[in-house]
Amino acid sequence: MENPAFQGGRLLSETYYMGKKSNRCFCAFCRSERSVYRKRHVSAVDVLWALIASVLLSFIFWQDFDPRLVAFFAVGVAIAETFVIIRRKSSIACPRCGFDPVLYRRSPELAAARVKQYYKEKAEDPMSVFSPPAKLPVIVRKAERRAL
Repeated sequence: MENPAFQGGRLLSETYYMGKKSNRCFCAFCRSERSVYRKRHVSAVDVLWALIASVLLSFIFWQDFDPRLVAFFAVGVAIAETFVIIRRKSSIACPRCGFDPVLYRRSPELAAARVKQYYKEKAEDPMSVFSPPAKLPVIVRKAERRAL
């Protein structure tokens, strides 16, 4: 049986939709489909928007093209970069099981503890009844596999 994370010999997260790379992927722990942000840093378009905003702010404050707009530009690019990084890092962890693949690469024990903590908090939350259940993997021991 083919793994649902693969389509046509490549990962689903690497499939293309409307000419762009898809933002859809599967969680490595609970196998639920989710969306992640692929953008790691600001692009040229973001820098252009920061430049336009800084020129507009320069005209608003000083009614002329002023060299102090460089400060607005630097702050605008820094804020944009911060938001892009925060958005990407917050989308990496799975919203259904709490699994974080980046944390797992650093420390599998800490990642397992975080998933256990997530499920403990979810069990105590009365609103979790309305959320779809996670598709947790079934653990099959070697002796049971041989019997099958």
